[in-house]
Amino acid sequence: MKNEQPPSEETPPSGMNRRNFIAAVAAVATGGTLAYLGREKLGVGDLPDVQKEYTAKRETLHTEYERTGELPDFDARKELVLLQDLAAYMGRSSKSERMSAKDFRAKYEAFALRVQSDAVRESVEPPANLPKGDALQKLLSLKAAFQKSAGTTYNKAHDSIVDPILEKRYQCRSGTQSLLLLAQEAAEKEDFLSGGEILVAVYTTGHVQPGLLLKDGTLFTLEMTSAGNGIRNFGRMENIKSPICVVRADHGMFQETLDTDTHRDKAVLYETVREVRPPERGTIPRIGKFGFGDPRVPEGDIEMPKADMLPAEDVFNESRLFNRMERTQSDEELLQAVTNPQEKEYVREFLIHNRTILNYYTAHANVFNRVADAMKGGGVVSQGEFTTAEQELLRIADALETYVRANNLDERYTQSRTFLRKNGVKLVTKIPSDIGLAIRNNTQVLRNRWERRKR
Repeated sequence: MKNEQPPSEETPPSGMNRRNFIAAVAAVATGGTLAYLGREKLGVGDLPDVQKEYTAKRETLHTEYERTGELPDFDARKELVLLQDLAAYMGRSSKSERMSAKDFRAKYEAFALRVQSDAVRESVEPPANLPKGDALQKLLSLKAAFQKSAGTTYNKAHDSIVDPILEKRYQCRSGTQSLLLLAQEAAEKEDFLSGGEILVAVYTTGHVQPGLLLKDGTLFTLEMTSAGNGIRNFGRMENIKSPICVVRADHGMFQETLDTDTHRDKAVLYETVREVRPPERGTIPRIGKFGFGDPRVPEGDIEMPKADMLPAEDVFNESRLFNRMERTQSDEELLQAVTNPQEKEYVREFLIHNRTILNYYTAHANVFNRVADAMKGGGVVSQGEFTTAEQELLRIADALETYVRANNLDERYTQSRTFLRKNGVKLVTKIPSDIGLAIRNNTQVLRNRWERRKR
């Protein structure tokens, strides 16, 4: 970003030593920053101009939308979203680049054109186990093209659509808004939603993802804080009982931008969280019009781990959702032995996946132990109780095996073990597919015990 370039990149004028030159440049830069901040306080400059333009256009659109509940054309909605996020971006920090709304529109249009072109040229096919269709393929292609241009650096402070364009950093909100804006624009030009699919934003505790609601009610999301496809398959939306709010992208983004709750029923498709209160009351703080909860992610830049498929249930467990962003002490101690940077990142990515594998195994162990403990000392477990537990164990095994295949984790395990071994370190974990087999074997062991108890 131009106003953050170090003065040491310049050449000092003749007759001035380097230290004095750097000090002089720093003083000019600081003076410039103070000057535009002073002008902004007086209502002059790019930020006040953008805020005024946003406010004027919002008031006009707000009145009409509250009266009719009808959306204006896409270009008017897009312009308002961009104005809101540009104002928020510049208002966030004195280090944010200053620019006019016109200049940012030009930068956004160039970025969007590049992403849309790359999405067509380098189309991404959905995995074989997912429904075929233009909608999911288009959304996956747009995500891959977006990350090609915006990179895969996570930073939770970078929450504006401006951030992936200018800063090459983003988080769940800025990534979701960006992808849904790009997808809505693509849908204006090509009919990839002809199968009755709806573009949605899916809010869970401290998190949001872009997604698709299929005509049959199946809900898919793409994790924007993950490199790769990052697909989550929630199954039928009406079967979700955990805290969630599924919102139409068109009405939802527009209502957020207008800051209105009027016609909320046009935006919300499904919701299990109705009222949210501050955490001291034992519930979840509300964020914006549809979000709730706070993200528990470390500060600063974090390179996004890669995954093509992710467990849907992780978004309902904060520790499992956000620990993909953490660098654990045990992992980092193991990685110290790996000297090659590329090999170190490869192993680190597998270790992040391995946390999810262990989560599956722990979930299975909890069910297994509950039933096994109930049968101790001649205890009785009814047919219904056992069947429910068995079905849950087999569901966990299925989900784990799907996750392993989708992310090619057996190969990643083998390669990671090789990298560690050549640096004198042993990888103390089983090959991922064997863990799924172990869960199935344990399920059969439990059935055998239960059958013997019945006799």
